[in-house]
Amino acid sequence: MKKALLLLTFLMITVSGSSAFAFLKASGQQIVDANGTPILLRGYGLGGWLVPEGYMLQTPGYGSPTDIYNKIVDVIGEANAATFYAAYRENYVNRKDIEQIADWGFNSIRMPFHYNLFYDIDSDTFLESGFVLLDSLLDRCADNNMVVILDMHCAPGGQNDSNISDSDGTARLWTEASTYQPITVKIWQEIARRYADDPR
Repeated sequence: MKKALLLLTFLMITVSGSSAFAFLKASGQQIVDANGTPILLRGYGLGGWLVPEGYMLQTPGYGSPTDIYNKIVDVIGEANAATFYAAYRENYVNRKDIEQIADWGFNSIRMPFHYNLFYDIDSDTFLESGFVLLDSLLDRCADNNMVVILDMHCAPGGQNDSNISDSDGTARLWTEASTYQPITVKIWQEIARRYADDPR
């Protein structure tokens, strides 16, 4: 189970763009397209967009995404924080950014994300707003013949003990596996269900 989760968490590749890429897969030590042609990925990471990280924002003592969110709530309240985050996510990366990244010669975008972008643990429901953001990125990348590599940077419970995975100091994905691993698998299954046949 641990190996399967690591593979899903770190190597899930969703492809957008030309059908020449289709879905990518590993073949030995190479990444190949649907025709078996080796692909050299030249990637650009969208760090800070869907996982605000303290070291990037240079917040004192760094801080996990949850710590950062809670500090914003302390200053402007829950409703205003929700409005702020919606605007932040909507505007952090735009169409011109993706066009520029493609013009620089990159052919892939790594999208680090927090699991709570797609799923609310408390209500056991998927969140359409996260899929809308992913669809927007997929559309923009498809228009520029780029692949999107999904990176669940913050898995349920935290996959390590660091604040960059939004951990509380314990890697509960592993120490409380029976609670958090099924949720992680459920999220990846929903992503796969929605995008397995996506032509982008």
